[in-house]
Amino acid sequence: MIKISKPNNLLLLSISLLLLFGCANQVGKLNILPVQEFKTNQPLIPEAILNLPSERMEEWNDWKFGLFIHWGPWSQTEIGAIWQIVKKDSPAERDQRFELYKTFNPTEFDADEWAQVAQDAGMRYVVFTTKHHDGFCNFETNQTNFKITNPECPYSGSTNPDITGEIVRAFREKDMAVGHYYSHIDWHHPQGKYFSQRHWDFDKTRVISHPMDWTKFADFEKEQLRELMTNYGPIDIVWFDIRWPYVSRDIDGIHHRINNPQVKEDMLEIVQMMRKINPEMIINDRGVHDWGNFATPEQKIPKVAPVGYWETNMTISDPNRRKSGGFWYKGPDALYKSRNELMQVMAEVFSKGGNFLLNVGPQPNGKIPQGEIDRLKEIGDWMKINGEAVYGSKRSPFTTIPDWGFITRMGQKLYLWVFDWPASGETLALPFDNPVTKAWLLDGGSSVKVIKNKGNATTLRLPEFAPDSVVSIIAVEVTGNLP
Repeated sequence: MIKISKPNNLLLLSISLLLLFGCANQVGKLNILPVQEFKTNQPLIPEAILNLPSERMEEWNDWKFGLFIHWGPWSQTEIGAIWQIVKKDSPAERDQRFELYKTFNPTEFDADEWAQVAQDAGMRYVVFTTKHHDGFCNFETNQTNFKITNPECPYSGSTNPDITGEIVRAFREKDMAVGHYYSHIDWHHPQGKYFSQRHWDFDKTRVISHPMDWTKFADFEKEQLRELMTNYGPIDIVWFDIRWPYVSRDIDGIHHRINNPQVKEDMLEIVQMMRKINPEMIINDRGVHDWGNFATPEQKIPKVAPVGYWETNMTISDPNRRKSGGFWYKGPDALYKSRNELMQVMAEVFSKGGNFLLNVGPQPNGKIPQGEIDRLKEIGDWMKINGEAVYGSKRSPFTTIPDWGFITRMGQKLYLWVFDWPASGETLALPFDNPVTKAWLLDGGSSVKVIKNKGNATTLRLPEFAPDSVVSIIAVEVTGNLP
């Protein structure tokens, strides 16, 4: 059973009433629920409130596998990278991009269907784009009319137009943890554009030269985050993207640091506000100085695992024939990574102690592309048999990666992810000297013969054929100290 932040009964009743009466009058604005302060053993003082109990991060790390969703009006363009707006579009094209919400009507969207797809894939949590760089809000907000519930958006007339609310409900009903993605930049906001990377009016010096502009934008983010933290019950994860001005990154593009005192003070205030609302909330590293809880390498696996907790996020889709990369829907000619490619990534990430957040880009009509569903199902079928090697596992105790695959660990039990199955008659060499007391296949449970060679070397005699065509798991119990 996954331990996730659960809304209390009063909060659930409040949300139900808001949804009930909100649907009757889509034009009206929802009132923000009072800040809910949840029970914790952690004292709510400015210094301590920034810290998250290590037990909570261990829970997150045990979930291992999550679903990332990039979706909104931009999906209508079939261009995977939303950076097109600021990198390539003409001024006229930019204006058209910010009008896309007026034709966004995903009548086939079914949050329950999405949650079922994720559960069938063996995923334990979801992160959904509440607001991306274009500034469009997939949730009801009092801070802007650039939102899904704006009457100019066709979908605002649907039964439950608050897409974020529907996703939170559906995934919670599957007992999955819920995360809000929120971009620090906003190309649509009248002041935010000056402080948003790549925008044609970007000018970070306005933090100093036009402090009121900066204050308006910082307050906008703070109040939107307050809405997202209080209107949907306790949220498990806040997944920030990009960063405010005067924020630097290390060589790997992770672990952000704020170098401007005003920007740092405003971000500190936001983090403290969120922690006060829910002290068990998990926050990623992007743009939050050193107050984040995990690092987020994107579309890659670090050669050396980051110190502490980390998560690789990656797309199922590859750049298509039009060379359109990014995380959004890439159209009917999209290309998809093979099961072999995705399993290789999963194995390496887990062997290095990370989590894996795998992205889908739903179509404008609300359906997840069949190519992404197929890959998720293939992974889910494998996880049903081999999930023991994933959930709750820790990084390999060894720094050397075996030629045949990867290793994850659970105490004195090691899981060997064998991609390169030995030919008939050959044995599998183990990259450690610890005595092996038992070895068996997770698929079917049949025992594997342990051969003790001269010295301390140990090999395994495997069946002629691998149980799985891509990667098979051999569990081994060892004695002695592991690194």
